[in-house]
Amino acid sequence: MSREAPFQDRLRDIIQNMISKFRFDGLAFSAVERGFKIDNREPDLTLFDEAKRPFLIIETKRKIEAARLRARTLFQPLGRAMVGQAISYAALWEKGGKGRIPYFATATPTEIAVFKTPHNVLDYVNMDKVLSREYEEAVKLDLFAKLLGHLVFHGKLELTEEFVGKLLDTLAEDYLGKSSSKVPTNWALI
Repeated sequence: MSREAPFQDRLRDIIQNMISKFRFDGLAFSAVERGFKIDNREPDLTLFDEAKRPFLIIETKRKIEAARLRARTLFQPLGRAMVGQAISYAALWEKGGKGRIPYFATATPTEIAVFKTPHNVLDYVNMDKVLSREYEEAVKLDLFAKLLGHLVFHGKLELTEEFVGKLLDTLAEDYLGKSSSKVPTNWALI
């Protein structure tokens, strides 16, 4: 069992409880699972829409409290390695001709970043780096800043039903084209 497993299980259970009771701006979800296969890889959590298609991929990392800057940076939700791993699943799914996964996210027990998958996601990634699992280099360097423009939410993660409900409402509004603006300025990376 991975070090992230207790965190993943708690987040999965909260999401599952919410989607079993509610619709989000009319959007329904069928399940959230660990271990879903994408090209012989497994995202930590996958949220499925009502038609059982992947809607949101969540890559989790347990926060490392180390003195070395590299260790801390690798496990930040807006760090290149975490974002690179999460977007890799969306890129592999699309490259495999299976369609588009609308959202991907990165999360630690205290922070989450959710991105809308760019329509041209394959242009954002270096597929050789994706295939060799070199996630810190998976997003093309010249497009990483542009990718941050696809940020739908970034902030403190609260493992509560209220927080997860608001987050799913935000995603549903964005997906259905009902949101009036991007991430509030105080949430964005400046």
